Amino acid sequence: MMMNIEIWSDYSCPFCYIGKRKLENAIKELGVENKIKLVFKAYQLNPDAPEVAIDGIEGLSKIKGIPKEQVKVMYGQATTYAKMVGLDYHMDKIQYVSTYKAHRLAKLAKKYGKESELTELLMDGYFVKGLNLGDHDTLTKLATSVGLDEELVKSILNTNEFANLVDKDIEEAESIGIQGVPFFIFGRKYAVSGAQDTAIFKQAITKALEETKSFTLLDEEDAPKCEGDECSI
Repeated sequence: MMMNIEIWSDYSCPFCYIGKRKLENAIKELGVENKIKLVFKAYQLNPDAPEVAIDGIEGLSKIKGIPKEQVKVMYGQATTYAKMVGLDYHMDKIQYVSTYKAHRLAKLAKKYGKESELTELLMDGYFVKGLNLGDHDTLTKLATSVGLDEELVKSILNTNEFANLVDKDIEEAESIGIQGVPFFIFGRKYAVSGAQDTAIFKQAITKALEETKSFTLLDEEDAPKCEGDECSI
């Protein structure tokens, strides 16, 4: 039986990409790829981010009300953490923009079994390549590169389709009490907040998998049931 690992993240969150990579490393090191299903869920760190992209340093400085130099220090720290898991961040290239369209597009990708692939490209695009995730042409190229139909992608981007699924993820996060991302739930039994060490992810995976193997049976010995070709009443 496959175990779900639910991941709340935002494409504009530097530690979400780092946390995702650490989780993937943990799964690989444990050799349980065939027992795990990653379920990505939407979250918006900055719901008021602009629809038209602006410089990343300028954007974060404005929304947080902090000096640009402080933003550069924060970006530098994120870059250092990223290198530790083999990610080459170029924070100076970041285009600060709303990620809502990207989240909607990810829901389309999920429908066709391409969510994991597109999520990787969106995160890489934002932090490594400095792509504008609010731009329709950019999003279309990323989506078609994982096999999604170009006309369908354009149609989705020009409507508000899948917004209900994005909103549902965000509302679920609020109901659970998630206040920051990345946030991981393992088999609905254990949770990990933040881009923790790979060892923590391995521990959570191992414990959750162990608990999915066993369950307590509550029934009566003589209750009616069918076994094979015979039914007892």
